[in-house]
Amino acid sequence: MPGLGHWWVLLILAAIALIIFGPSRLPELGAGLGKAIREFRKATTDMGDALKEEAHKPGETTPTAVGTTYTPPATSNADATAPTAPTAPPAPKPPSETPKA
Repeated sequence: MPGLGHWWVLLILAAIALIIFGPSRLPELGAGLGKAIREFRKATTDMGDALKEEAHKPGETTPTAVGTTYTPPATSNADATAPTAPTAPPAPKPPSETPKA
């Protein structure tokens, strides 16, 4: 039957739940399910916020472009007025050749 959707499936499931658990137990089950869904949403939101915060905070493992370094922002007002230029890392030493015997 097009256009009616699957409302009859929900009706059958509700009737089965009513028969199995009874009318006195259904409100308790609904409250427990609502509490579980709320806690799950809170946990996923907290985890998402923590991941976003971690993604915006560069650390020691944050990759940088070749020839550049990361300098963390200044913490005091005196340092904030005097900008500093990032320094390049030291050039790598050429490999030493050992004679083959």
